[in-house]
Amino acid sequence: MRTNLLTQNYIELFSDSVFHKALKNTLIIVLVSVPAVAVFSLWVSSLIYKMKGPVLRNSAVYLPVVTGSVASNGGLEVDVPQLLRSV
Repeated sequence: MRTNLLTQNYIELFSDSVFHKALKNTLIIVLVSVPAVAVFSLWVSSLIYKMKGPVLRNSAVYLPVVTGSVASNGGLEVDVPQLLRSV
């Protein structure tokens, strides 16, 4: 009985057009986006490695850490524990 239900679920899944579209979109992202980001990251790291001076190189390495945290909260001062207590 359990095997029949499992088989029926897979049959229903693979016959669903939304699943096919989601699978296609996921494969496109994995096959195009991931290699592109990897190549771009290697290119940027080679540029940073060629920079003169440790101050400039260290600034270039640390800059994504700073900009990522600013972008994630929009540059606003947010008290996360207070925010979580109010929920």
